[in-house]
Amino acid sequence: MIPSITARVISKSKAVLGWAMADHYRTELIKDAIRMAADTRLLQPGAVFHTDRGSNYTSDEFGRFLTGQGIRRSVGRTGVSLLAG
Repeated sequence: MIPSITARVISKSKAVLGWAMADHYRTELIKDAIRMAADTRLLQPGAVFHTDRGSNYTSDEFGRFLTGQGIRRSVGRTGVSLLAG
């Protein structure tokens, strides 16, 4: 199996605050990275987690998790990449 790595939690300063690795790319992997970031105490209250429209990020389960962490969810429009431009 090829391991999946997520480092989706990035601060305004471009520093990676949390990451996780597993043999899958399920919601739990992303949640683990966010938990690591939260443990650093560097996440500001009301931090925004911006993603694409992948099912991992738009699920009710993930929304409840973010709310519980005090993080706001932001989802890009269809066909718009943060990396473009």
